[in-house]
Amino acid sequence: MTGTELQLLGCAKTFGGKTKALLPTDLVVKPGEILGLLGPSGCGKTTMLRIMAGLETPDAGGKVLFDDEDVTKVPIEHRSIGMVFQSYALFPNMSVRQNVGYGLKVRGIDGPERDGRVDEVMAFCRLEGLADRAIDQLSGGQRQRVALARAVAPRPRVLLLDEPLSALDAALRDTLRDELAMILRGLSMTAVFVTHDQSEAMAIADSIAVMKAGRIEQRAAPEVLYRDPQTDFVASFVGGANRLAGRFEDGELHLDGGTLKTGIEGNQPDHIFIRQEDIQISSPDVSALRGTVIGRVYLGTHTKLTIAGVSETPLVVSLQGATAPQIGEIVGLDIPATSLIHF
Repeated sequence: MTGTELQLLGCAKTFGGKTKALLPTDLVVKPGEILGLLGPSGCGKTTMLRIMAGLETPDAGGKVLFDDEDVTKVPIEHRSIGMVFQSYALFPNMSVRQNVGYGLKVRGIDGPERDGRVDEVMAFCRLEGLADRAIDQLSGGQRQRVALARAVAPRPRVLLLDEPLSALDAALRDTLRDELAMILRGLSMTAVFVTHDQSEAMAIADSIAVMKAGRIEQRAAPEVLYRDPQTDFVASFVGGANRLAGRFEDGELHLDGGTLKTGIEGNQPDHIFIRQEDIQISSPDVSALRGTVIGRVYLGTHTKLTIAGVSETPLVVSLQGATAPQIGEIVGLDIPATSLIHF
């Protein structure tokens, strides 16, 4: 399959004459690119996806282009898109094979061509052996793959996914997240998916648009967003960075728990952040920063500590290893200047 370039030009959406769900937005998704729309509830990501699909019409002046074709006023059934919903919306009275072939049947594709396409996409989505199975006999992961196969079988120009993993339990979601990423990349299809889960977005997307209050705060590759956020919202939402608040003087940040050498020259940045995993715990006798452990959560692969008394708000530290300080302990914190994020 080949991808289509998707463009939004000046697209905004106002509901009820005054509720601005989406501010004027320009966006280009390259052919074959997988774009993740990431943000909290109410940020406008689903509204943007619905405008792409043709389920919503943008405010006057907004345009949606597939390659060079203006599809702004083209209804969803004529846009040649595939869509995977949160609930999967599978037909319970049809078998797996009938569900996968439904879109082809609607388009008048029948006989050997339809059978061939259904066989091809079912094999690609690892559904062999399930062709005659009823939908209510499938696991959550199998239903997710059937919904994806049904969406891509007609070879749409653009594939849209609305929270595709939200209906699954946490353990299954992690496994299928990686599986979905492999399938989408194998399709080489232009795809846009909505999620509020940053690990899901980073695992699947080629690029991520982080949204807040109806606008895109930053769009970049996952690793760029994580290591080089451009706003305080992106820094805190993607990876949960800690904000360090204190008095800045001569390259040093004077905090409640001690003094941090930042290596930053000139005036104080507006914001200084540090990632949870970039903070090291040490002896309070040798560290320039000290705090008290007020929270401790063991998560198997790491322990998450909450430490008060260092900055204005408690810091969260992700600590690797088999041992970790207990609640009530006074600890030292080592924060490398090279790991600081500042604007």
